[in-house]
Amino acid sequence: MAFYRDEGKLRSDDVRWALESFNRGIKEYFDDTFRQFHADLYQNIIQIRGICCQKCSKKKQVADWCSLCSKWRDAILAKHRFGNTMMGTFNWKNIDSTKWPSDVEEVQKVFLPSWYKGKLDTTDLSSCLSIMANCTLFNNRKKLLAIRDIRNHVSHGGMSITVTEKQEYIGKILSFLKKDNLKTFPSVRKAIKHVTLLETQSIKDLYENDLIEEIERNKIEERLNARRGIYCYVNTCATSSILMSLLIVLMACLIFQWNRNNVSEGTTCL
Repeated sequence: MAFYRDEGKLRSDDVRWALESFNRGIKEYFDDTFRQFHADLYQNIIQIRGICCQKCSKKKQVADWCSLCSKWRDAILAKHRFGNTMMGTFNWKNIDSTKWPSDVEEVQKVFLPSWYKGKLDTTDLSSCLSIMANCTLFNNRKKLLAIRDIRNHVSHGGMSITVTEKQEYIGKILSFLKKDNLKTFPSVRKAIKHVTLLETQSIKDLYENDLIEEIERNKIEERLNARRGIYCYVNTCATSSILMSLLIVLMACLIFQWNRNNVSEGTTCL
């Protein structure tokens, strides 16, 4: 398999896999927290039933929203760490307020950064961390931001990290996963198991010594095969570029020589 030979890059791979395990591990906790929040909003907080037909979040002024959408908006912002400052600055056009009573993902979008656009993907670690860091339903914002920093540091393939950095990053990931309210989820316990193995071993060790489940081995193979495909593509492009450059240089030399010969012949005729 195409594991990095460089130890620093291999350690970076270890942390990336730990982050993938972390992401899969907290997904159940993340979804369950928002399901409960949405159910509580619908049953206990929002006293108005019905569906908005005015598409309030697309209006220019929040003051023009209907009472239903306004109730939902205020209740959601009450759980936003920066809800007091968001009313007039948030780009509400990225939200469909008519879906709040029926779609929990539309509620989650309110906790994304204001610059975020497009369809929400809660399987993306960066999006998930941003939502959790901005929502008071999740504690330890400092730890969440630390994990986001780790993700940003090692997200680019080929990044080399030291032994100390790997230990620090793995430790921070485990520190969050081992919170008492998370360990009740089977997916979190599985993530703890995988990340703990990386404290003393590498992803290469886990793969080659059959220390992880087959499904996890398959995920590692998929990632390594994808990397190999990218490298082959890049190398092919690089080779093609080099050959094209040599061809251009050769053509330039031939044209130069041809012009020089023509000039010489013209001088001789005179």
